[in-house]
Amino acid sequence: MTGTAVNVEDASQAWEIDFHFQNRSTWTEWSALGRSYKDDTGYGIENNNFESWTYYELVDALSTLTGADSYEGSQLYMYHMPESYFYGFQCGLGANNKNGNFGMSGWFTYDGNVNGESVEGHGDINVDKECTPVQEQDCPHDDEVTYYYRAEDTCGNVSFNSYTVTVDDTTAPTFDNAPADITIECDETPVEVPALTATDNCVGDVDVQYLGEVVDGDECLYTITRTWAAFDLCGNRADHVQVITVQDTEAPAFTSFPADLTIQCDDEDLQELPTAVDNCDDDVEVTFTDEIAEGNCPNEYTIYRTFVAVDNCDNSVSGTQMIQVVDTEAPVFEAYDIAPAVACDEAEDLPIPGVTDNCSDDLEVEVYTQYQSGGCVGVLYRSFTVTDDCGNTAFAEQFISLVDDQAPVIVVPADETVECDMVPAAPGVDGATVTDNCTEVIDVTFEETIEEGPCEDSYTIIWTWTALDLCLNESVESTTITVVDTTAPTFTSVAENTTIECSDDVPAPSAEAEDNCDDNVEITSDDVIVDGDCPDSYTIERTYVATDNCGNTTTAMQIITVQDTTAPELTVPGPATVECDEDLPVGGASATDNCDADVEITTSDMMIQGDCENSYIIERTFTATDNCGNSTSGVQVITVVDTTAPVFDAYEVEIEMPCDDISETTLNATDNCDDNVEVTYEDTPVSGGCIGRIIRDFTAVDNCGNVST
Repeated sequence: MTGTAVNVEDASQAWEIDFHFQNRSTWTEWSALGRSYKDDTGYGIENNNFESWTYYELVDALSTLTGADSYEGSQLYMYHMPESYFYGFQCGLGANNKNGNFGMSGWFTYDGNVNGESVEGHGDINVDKECTPVQEQDCPHDDEVTYYYRAEDTCGNVSFNSYTVTVDDTTAPTFDNAPADITIECDETPVEVPALTATDNCVGDVDVQYLGEVVDGDECLYTITRTWAAFDLCGNRADHVQVITVQDTEAPAFTSFPADLTIQCDDEDLQELPTAVDNCDDDVEVTFTDEIAEGNCPNEYTIYRTFVAVDNCDNSVSGTQMIQVVDTEAPVFEAYDIAPAVACDEAEDLPIPGVTDNCSDDLEVEVYTQYQSGGCVGVLYRSFTVTDDCGNTAFAEQFISLVDDQAPVIVVPADETVECDMVPAAPGVDGATVTDNCTEVIDVTFEETIEEGPCEDSYTIIWTWTALDLCLNESVESTTITVVDTTAPTFTSVAENTTIECSDDVPAPSAEAEDNCDDNVEITSDDVIVDGDCPDSYTIERTYVATDNCGNTTTAMQIITVQDTTAPELTVPGPATVECDEDLPVGGASATDNCDADVEITTSDMMIQGDCENSYIIERTFTATDNCGNSTSGVQVITVVDTTAPVFDAYEVEIEMPCDDISETTLNATDNCDDNVEVTYEDTPVSGGCIGRIIRDFTAVDNCGNVST
């Protein structure tokens, strides 16, 4: 074997390895010598993995280490190590002697040159395996042999060369006795499958296999395709196909056939079928088609029946039978009552006797009728004649006694309910429709009766009709007219809504009404007072009820609005003037109202300042308000004046004082309105004594300018 070149690198070397191996043996021969590294995974001797290893010896001098990178140009030649070839390169699971992986390991020696210097030594190699798929060759004739050559001169220079010889087998075998395609009838003996043989261009047995047959088509035309295959030792294949065509081309043959015949139109058509046989079909299908030729009437004709025998491959044979169909039988009346007695109005409805015919359907019966005297009604005679489609005729007759036991039928107006003002007039005899099942002479009478009801205008009218026919059958029918009064009266006038003052008189009730039936409608009224916003403002809801003599009522409403919009009449006192220290006048105003007997009077004062502090005007507003909030106001003017001057308190007219202390001598003054009267003085010196006299004039002024001196 030839190893794949790989790069081996460490810190100082880079080499490309090219191994050349030859297979030496397997473990069965080296069982006592093989050794392998074992690690914790369990690979190695203890697991007996070595028993499946393959062992190789290194081909000396053809295996090389070629320098790369910095060793470019260096070449080392490798040799098997050790000298004993019992220790070779081991390959398999756990064979990598360094880590126990799936791979290869072994020893070698080498010699050669590294960077121009001769070197020699030994080493070992450990390789983890990577799988590259290689297509196996299972042909013993396919082979490839490679020859390697190495030349070395005396200076150690070496050259290599090789060439390869490839042997192929691509030629398929050849059949010796291949059968040809054939065509056979469906009833011929099946063709047996022959045993075929084949030869090949190379040594070795040829395997011929019958691959079976494929049937394609249907039972009428199909093919049997048979296939053989021949294989040589290298799998080259040759095929042979034979096609056998199976066909059915022969028609069936009749073995029996029905004769011609004549039958009645109602005879059963037995449809006797012929029989037929076929060379391949065991159950030949026989069918027929009819061609009909019309005769002298609808039920007479000739059938030309053609039979066809067809095998399952549509091969056919045919023949024709003639069948004459005739109608010579007359119709037959079914059993019926010859002398029945029936109601006179049912005679026309008596069924016509049934009739049957051997061939014709829906035959029309001709009926002849004649009335004859007898009883109050009489007798009806009927005869019947019928002819079938081919002219065959039958005759029958019947005598019917007519009976009248039914009273006339009176159709009267339907019962109805009407209002008392919509009562219909009595219709009399002509108000009903009277019919009789047999006679036209009818005696009819009419009667009207009235029954009282729950009230004057509610009652019941009964109209009764009586009818008698010629056979003295009597009928009585009636119509009931229920007269009701459900219509309420209608107001023709109702006092209008009005608004009045609380001091006005409330208007008296006023309303009129009419009724569809009652001429004297009773009218009542009822007042309900609804409070308003104040005692003298409210609403009177006056309800009028009109009732007729059957208790039907209608209501109407009048609204009387009572209001108080009139203010009281107010009298206020006249103007007044008072001193500022006098009491202000109180009251003096009075008021009257159209509805309120106790009018409330309130006052409010507004002061207008005068020329001085104690001089002003008070505008007193009197307001009179009734209990509905209507009010009247008036103003009284009160003038407050200050005309009184201040008054000095008692004092000494003459006093003596030290000359150096006269400033504290003063007088006090009081005022009727001013609490802080201003007092000033002015001194006038006069002679007298050693120093003299001073006349001191005092002046008191209040805040309204009234002065006292």
